[in-house]
Amino acid sequence: MEEFGEGLGALLLAGHGAEAGDRMRSFMVVVADAGAGRRVRFLEARADAGVLPHGPDPLVLAALLELLAGRGTASRLALRLPELLRALGWRASAESVVAVEGALARYYRTSYCEVRRRESPTAGEALGCVVEQRLIAGYDLEQEVAGRGGREGVFQTVVDFNPQFLSGINRRSLFGINWGLVRSITGPPDSG
Repeated sequence: MEEFGEGLGALLLAGHGAEAGDRMRSFMVVVADAGAGRRVRFLEARADAGVLPHGPDPLVLAALLELLAGRGTASRLALRLPELLRALGWRASAESVVAVEGALARYYRTSYCEVRRRESPTAGEALGCVVEQRLIAGYDLEQEVAGRGGREGVFQTVVDFNPQFLSGINRRSLFGINWGLVRSITGPPDSG
């Protein structure tokens, strides 16, 4: 996650080592602003169902993003599960497969949003989510691929990342924030 910088890396790795249980995490992002000295932005991670990514889940995300970058593909990563486990340094076991599958499900059900006062005259002064995106748009744990020479097919895992979200993190401008100018990002104590 070093390639995304400290602030953006902290957002993406939120929940690492934390216990399961959170359905929402709030973040305060302080950005250096030449005119005003600093600006504060507020982000949230929200779970649609279940809980937010936690424990080793961010490690799975980091390995997936690294493999995606290494392949030079835009937003779809197709791989065999043993390849991901090797990238994580994990042994192949039922527990490691369950951990990967759980991480994919939790990231798929997580959205990230910016929260601020609405500026539209018809919205009034309501505080709310003004931008919301998901990092993972979909996944297939067992997509069958035809084998060579008519042999039985093999299974691969396919992860479809949201191209807009990926573009934002690759350009370090997620939610219109210049993450190169982020001075701090704070959230719950166990969110990184």
